[in-house]
Amino acid sequence: MKKIFLYAITFILLLIACKSESDDTEDSTDTIANIYSFEIGEQSYAVVLENLDWESAAAYAVTQDAYLTEINSEEEQDGIFEALLNLSDYYEDTIAPDGGDYTHFWIGANDFDNEGEWVWDGNNDGEDVSQFWEGTQEGVAIDNLYNNWGYEPSNGASGQDAAGIVPVAWTNGEAGTWNDIQRTNTLYFIIEYN
Repeated sequence: MKKIFLYAITFILLLIACKSESDDTEDSTDTIANIYSFEIGEQSYAVVLENLDWESAAAYAVTQDAYLTEINSEEEQDGIFEALLNLSDYYEDTIAPDGGDYTHFWIGANDFDNEGEWVWDGNNDGEDVSQFWEGTQEGVAIDNLYNNWGYEPSNGASGQDAAGIVPVAWTNGEAGTWNDIQRTNTLYFIIEYN
């Protein structure tokens, strides 16, 4: 009950404090709301510097007319990775214990429904999901869709059903690759506006 109450208070504070306006030409940090906004082409994004579990992060994104980012191209991956490099001062505040104690930021991928069937569902509504990966680290991309896994997904600690991007070099990948981790980790996250 305390956990639900804390999530409710967090959401209320975030709702009061944040709706970042993106600038078409510059990155910006809203220090009051802990939002770092950026654009890739004409698409707007934000890194939310608040520690939430995956499902709470997805729910927060929906309140902002957004979703946890769904990375569909190398250009998008590179733009997001570049934005994360600008936030290195915050890396120690978004650590996934079951991800080797490395820095992670939530993205919109999960295999909640069927182990090894990785889908994009950044608003966590289960509708219009797009499967992009099948299997573990030995798996395959569906229809050659973009992915940037490290030597993952492994489901190594069991129940690793949500994905994060790791902006540093780590045991199973280069900086910027993805890892499957438990959805209960409380991490910063990347949202993409509708």
